[in-house]
Amino acid sequence: MEAGISRKVAQRAVDRADDALQAQLDGRRTAPQCVQCQEPLARGAVYCDGCGARVPEKTDLEFHRTQIEPRLTKGRKWLGAMAILYAIGGIVYGVMLEDVAVGAVNLVLAGVQTGLWQWSTKSLLPAAVTSLVMFVTIHLLEAVVDPASLVRGLLIKVLFITGLVQTIRAALETRSLLGRGAAT
Repeated sequence: MEAGISRKVAQRAVDRADDALQAQLDGRRTAPQCVQCQEPLARGAVYCDGCGARVPEKTDLEFHRTQIEPRLTKGRKWLGAMAILYAIGGIVYGVMLEDVAVGAVNLVLAGVQTGLWQWSTKSLLPAAVTSLVMFVTIHLLEAVVDPASLVRGLLIKVLFITGLVQTIRAALETRSLLGRGAAT
């Protein structure tokens, strides 16, 4: 990183570059734009005429496709699966226990988890950490009210926590790769 560039500015640049690379990976047919300033790029340009930023090369796209995107996709899928499982759990537990409140709480959690899943498309790490904190907090509060709840659904709880920890690891590995990979 050049002297004088703040970490926040650098992160925004990485985020914009990630978005531009993702658009290319998704096959969207848009005129090439600078990842820094969004100005249209001249064909074959190495640097942006508007801001001077380096234009990503084909090796950058390949690095992103093979090293970065698989990690991000796996984490995003886990957050989405959690939203679905919250919704299913809310419906099943609400009907089985004949308790509308239990079903409603789980459906609200499904909505929150869906929001976290959507957020993960832009910032996987904070979305995954928020999801893990929310999950653990809810179950600790439930254990205060009903200590026996800790062992109920233990397998599902372990799966959720394991999946979230793996998602956080993937996000941290991705940050590390972006820091020293071709896409920086």
